[in-house]
Amino acid sequence: MTEDRCTDRNTGKVISGSCAIAGCLDTTYPSGIRTLFPKGPKFLFAALEADLLGTVRPIILLQLAPTCPLLNESSGKYYRSSREALFGVKIEEISPVREMRDTDLEKAKTGLTAAEGWLAKTSGEYVMDDTMSYADAILEGWNLWIKQVTHGADSAVRKDIATWHGGRWGIRVANIEELVSVA
Repeated sequence: MTEDRCTDRNTGKVISGSCAIAGCLDTTYPSGIRTLFPKGPKFLFAALEADLLGTVRPIILLQLAPTCPLLNESSGKYYRSSREALFGVKIEEISPVREMRDTDLEKAKTGLTAAEGWLAKTSGEYVMDDTMSYADAILEGWNLWIKQVTHGADSAVRKDIATWHGGRWGIRVANIEELVSVA
Protein backbone atom coordinates (compact mmCIF):
# COMPACT_ATOMS: atom_id res chain seq x y z
CA MET A 1 0.00 0.00 0.00
CA THR A 2 1.65 3.22 1.12
CA GLU A 3 4.61 4.03 3.28
CA ASP A 4 3.38 5.40 6.58
CA ARG A 5 5.57 8.00 8.24
CA CYS A 6 5.49 9.31 11.80
CA THR A 7 7.49 12.05 13.50
CA ASP A 8 7.71 11.78 17.26
CA ARG A 9 7.21 15.29 18.65
CA ASN A 10 9.12 14.45 21.84
CA THR A 11 12.20 12.90 20.26
CA GLY A 12 12.14 14.36 16.73
CA LYS A 13 12.68 10.86 15.37
CA VAL A 14 11.07 10.12 11.98
CA ILE A 15 9.89 6.54 11.55
CA SER A 16 8.58 5.00 8.33
CA GLY A 17 6.42 1.92 7.97
CA SER A 18 3.52 0.78 10.14
CA CYS A 19 5.43 -2.11 11.71
CA ALA A 20 8.40 0.13 12.56
CA ILE A 21 6.12 2.85 13.95
CA ALA A 22 4.32 0.36 16.21
CA GLY A 23 7.64 -1.11 17.38
CA CYS A 24 9.06 2.34 18.13
CA LEU A 25 5.96 3.28 20.13
CA ASP A 26 6.25 0.06 22.15
CA THR A 27 9.91 0.76 22.91
CA THR A 28 9.75 4.52 23.47
CA TYR A 29 6.47 4.65 25.40
CA PRO A 30 6.06 1.35 27.25
CA SER A 31 2.73 1.29 29.04
CA GLY A 32 3.47 -1.62 31.34
CA ILE A 33 -0.02 -2.88 30.51
CA ARG A 34 0.44 -4.46 27.09
CA THR A 35 2.72 -4.42 24.09
CA LEU A 36 2.02 -4.95 20.41
CA PHE A 37 5.19 -7.02 20.08
CA PRO A 38 5.37 -9.73 22.73
CA LYS A 39 8.73 -11.42 23.20
CA GLY A 40 9.77 -13.31 20.10
CA PRO A 41 11.07 -12.68 16.61
CA LYS A 42 9.68 -9.36 15.37
CA PHE A 43 10.45 -10.23 11.75
CA LEU A 44 7.50 -12.65 11.88
CA PHE A 45 5.17 -9.69 12.43
CA ALA A 46 6.57 -7.90 9.37
CA ALA A 47 6.01 -11.04 7.25
CA LEU A 48 2.52 -11.48 8.66
CA GLU A 49 1.75 -7.80 7.97
CA ALA A 50 2.34 -8.32 4.24
CA ASP A 51 0.01 -11.31 4.14
CA LEU A 52 -2.69 -9.62 6.22
CA LEU A 53 -2.64 -6.46 4.12
CA GLY A 54 -3.16 -8.64 1.06
CA THR A 55 -6.24 -10.21 2.62
CA VAL A 56 -7.91 -6.87 3.42
CA ARG A 57 -6.74 -5.03 0.27
CA PRO A 58 -10.19 -5.04 -1.43
CA ILE A 59 -11.70 -3.25 1.57
CA ILE A 60 -8.77 -0.87 1.98
CA LEU A 61 -9.05 0.25 -1.65
CA LEU A 62 -12.76 0.95 -1.25
CA GLN A 63 -12.11 3.04 1.84
CA LEU A 64 -9.67 5.49 0.23
CA ALA A 65 -12.06 8.08 -1.23
CA PRO A 66 -14.55 8.11 1.68
CA THR A 67 -11.64 8.78 4.04
CA CYS A 68 -10.36 11.94 2.28
CA PRO A 69 -13.09 14.37 3.43
CA LEU A 70 -12.76 13.13 7.01
CA LEU A 71 -9.14 14.30 7.36
CA ASN A 72 -7.91 17.79 8.16
CA GLU A 73 -6.66 19.79 5.18
CA SER A 74 -2.95 18.97 5.35
CA SER A 75 -3.52 15.29 6.16
CA GLY A 76 -6.12 15.04 3.40
CA LYS A 77 -3.71 16.50 0.82
CA TYR A 78 -0.94 14.09 1.83
CA TYR A 79 -3.30 11.12 1.99
CA ARG A 80 -4.70 11.84 -1.48
CA SER A 81 -1.40 12.67 -3.19
CA SER A 82 0.48 9.69 -1.72
CA ARG A 83 -2.21 7.21 -2.78
CA GLU A 84 -2.64 8.76 -6.23
CA ALA A 85 1.14 8.62 -6.75
CA LEU A 86 1.20 4.99 -5.64
CA PHE A 87 -1.63 3.88 -7.95
CA GLY A 88 -1.05 6.35 -10.81
CA VAL A 89 -4.73 7.40 -10.99
CA LYS A 90 -7.14 9.72 -9.18
CA ILE A 91 -8.32 8.28 -5.90
CA GLU A 92 -11.94 8.24 -7.11
CA GLU A 93 -10.93 5.80 -9.87
CA ILE A 94 -9.63 3.37 -7.25
CA SER A 95 -12.31 3.96 -4.66
CA PRO A 96 -15.57 5.45 -5.92
CA VAL A 97 -17.46 7.44 -3.30
CA ARG A 98 -20.39 5.09 -2.77
CA GLU A 99 -21.53 2.14 -0.71
CA MET A 100 -19.58 -1.00 -1.47
CA ARG A 101 -21.11 -3.20 -4.15
CA ASP A 102 -21.91 -6.83 -3.41
CA THR A 103 -19.03 -7.95 -5.63
CA ASP A 104 -16.61 -5.71 -3.73
CA LEU A 105 -17.71 -7.20 -0.44
CA GLU A 106 -17.41 -10.74 -1.82
CA LYS A 107 -13.79 -10.05 -2.84
CA ALA A 108 -13.07 -8.78 0.66
CA LYS A 109 -14.78 -11.76 2.28
CA THR A 110 -12.79 -14.15 0.09
CA GLY A 111 -9.56 -12.40 1.04
CA LEU A 112 -10.36 -12.70 4.73
CA THR A 113 -10.94 -16.43 4.40
CA ALA A 114 -7.16 -16.95 4.72
CA ALA A 115 -7.09 -14.93 7.95
CA GLU A 116 -10.09 -16.90 9.21
CA GLY A 117 -8.11 -20.11 8.62
CA TRP A 118 -5.19 -18.81 10.68
CA LEU A 119 -7.43 -17.63 13.51
CA ALA A 120 -9.31 -20.93 13.62
CA LYS A 121 -6.03 -22.58 14.67
CA THR A 122 -5.52 -20.40 17.75
CA SER A 123 -6.80 -21.37 21.17
CA GLY A 124 -7.67 -17.86 22.32
CA GLU A 125 -9.27 -14.66 21.09
CA TYR A 126 -6.16 -13.30 19.35
CA VAL A 127 -3.61 -14.32 16.74
CA MET A 128 -1.22 -15.22 19.58
CA ASP A 129 -3.89 -17.08 21.55
CA ASP A 130 -4.60 -14.97 24.66
CA THR A 131 -2.14 -12.16 23.87
CA MET A 132 -3.13 -9.21 21.71
CA SER A 133 -0.37 -8.29 19.26
CA TYR A 134 0.43 -6.15 16.25
CA ALA A 135 -1.14 -8.85 14.06
CA ASP A 136 -4.49 -8.22 15.76
CA ALA A 137 -4.07 -4.47 15.30
CA ILE A 138 -3.60 -5.02 11.56
CA LEU A 139 -6.61 -7.30 11.31
CA GLU A 140 -8.88 -4.97 13.21
CA GLY A 141 -7.61 -1.63 11.92
CA TRP A 142 -9.64 -1.95 8.72
CA ASN A 143 -12.63 -3.23 10.69
CA LEU A 144 -12.61 -0.22 13.02
CA TRP A 145 -12.01 2.08 10.04
CA ILE A 146 -15.26 0.91 8.46
CA LYS A 147 -17.22 0.89 11.71
CA GLN A 148 -16.11 4.19 13.19
CA VAL A 149 -14.98 6.30 10.28
CA THR A 150 -16.27 5.75 6.78
CA HIS A 151 -19.47 3.75 6.99
CA GLY A 152 -20.53 3.76 10.65
CA ALA A 153 -21.55 1.09 13.13
CA ASP A 154 -25.13 0.93 11.86
CA SER A 155 -24.33 0.76 8.15
CA ALA A 156 -25.38 -2.22 6.04
CA VAL A 157 -21.71 -2.75 5.09
CA ARG A 158 -20.59 -2.94 8.72
CA LYS A 159 -23.47 -5.22 9.74
CA ASP A 160 -22.69 -7.58 6.85
CA ILE A 161 -18.97 -7.77 7.70
CA ALA A 162 -19.77 -8.45 11.37
CA THR A 163 -21.49 -11.72 10.34
CA TRP A 164 -18.69 -13.11 8.17
CA HIS A 165 -17.02 -16.37 9.17
CA GLY A 166 -19.49 -17.22 11.89
CA GLY A 167 -19.51 -13.67 13.28
CA ARG A 168 -15.74 -13.63 13.89
CA TRP A 169 -15.24 -10.05 12.60
CA GLY A 170 -18.01 -8.59 14.75
CA ILE A 171 -16.64 -10.34 17.84
CA ARG A 172 -13.04 -9.34 17.11
CA VAL A 173 -13.83 -5.66 16.62
CA ALA A 174 -15.80 -5.66 19.91
CA ASN A 175 -12.81 -7.24 21.70
CA ILE A 176 -10.39 -4.67 20.26
CA GLU A 177 -12.71 -1.77 21.16
CA GLU A 178 -12.86 -3.04 24.72
CA LEU A 179 -9.07 -3.16 24.94
CA VAL A 180 -8.69 0.30 23.40
CA SER A 181 -11.18 1.80 25.86
CA VAL A 182 -9.18 0.55 28.88
CA ALA A 183 -5.74 1.45 27.51
